[in-house]
Amino acid sequence: MTDPRLTRRVAQFSRLVASAAALVVAASAVSAQAAYTLDRWYQMGDDILFSGGGNAENPSNGAAVGSGNSLTGINGAPITYDSAATNNDNFQALAAFGTGGLPTYAEYGVGGNPAAPLAAAASMNSYGVRFDGVDDYLAAINLNDPSVAAPGSLVTYPGSIDRGFQLWVYPENVDGVAEYVIDDADQHGFNITTAGAFLSETRDNRVVSPDAATQDQWHHVMLVHDSVSRGGAYFYVNGLASVSHTPTYDGNSAVNLLVGANAEDDAGATQDPK
Repeated sequence: MTDPRLTRRVAQFSRLVASAAALVVAASAVSAQAAYTLDRWYQMGDDILFSGGGNAENPSNGAAVGSGNSLTGINGAPITYDSAATNNDNFQALAAFGTGGLPTYAEYGVGGNPAAPLAAAASMNSYGVRFDGVDDYLAAINLNDPSVAAPGSLVTYPGSIDRGFQLWVYPENVDGVAEYVIDDADQHGFNITTAGAFLSETRDNRVVSPDAATQDQWHHVMLVHDSVSRGGAYFYVNGLASVSHTPTYDGNSAVNLLVGANAEDDAGATQDPK
C-alpha cells in the first residue's frame, strides 16, 4: 500500500499496499526550510477535497480502483483522485491499469489488512491501494522538471529544478523479485531490489540504500531534489537520510508517472526496476 504525499511528479509494488502519496515543488529560496508547493496529493481512496467535502471517490475494501466513481483518466481508465490541483491547475488523477485485474482498495484493519500507517486523521486515512506485483499499476502525466509544464498542465515554476515526493509503502512480500514502487518520467523514483534493499534513482544515477525493506511493515519514503541548500538529491527512509545523488535529470522526458507496475511499456520505452 502507499499513502500519498508527493512532491511534484510518481510507481510500482509487488503485493504491496500503498498509502497517501504527495508530490511537492520547492521554491528556489535560501532559508532554513525552503518553501514548497503541494502539486499533487494522491490519497488512494480517501479523497475529501475533490468535491469540497465528503468522500467523492466512494471506495470499498477489495473493490477495483475507480469502481465507485464514473470519472476517467489517461486512456479513459478509471481513477483514484488527485486532491491538490495546485494554483487552480487541472486535477491530475492516477488512472488504474492491469492485464489480470486492476489494483484494489484496501481498508486499513479490515479483513487482514494492515492498520493505517498513522492512527490520527482517520477520515483521511482509511484506505490504501494494493498491487499484485505482476502487471497492475497506476499512471498519470508526469511532473518531472518544475520549470517545464507537465503535459496538460497550466502551471510552471520558472527557474526551479527542485522537487520531491513522499509516501508510505507496505511490502507484503519481499521475495527476491525487484519491485518498482514509484517512477516519475523515468527520472525520479525508487524500488526494492532483489536483495530486499531500497534503491533510489535520479535519472540514471541509482544508489542502493543500506536500509532494508521489511515485509509486513510500513515505511515512510521520500526523495527530494534540493539544489539550493544541499546541492543534489537525497533519499530518506523513515525520516533519516539514506543516500545522496548527482543533481541532474532530463527535464524533457514525456514518460508517465507510474505507481505499482513491475515493468511497463510507456511512451515507447520500458520502465523496468531491475
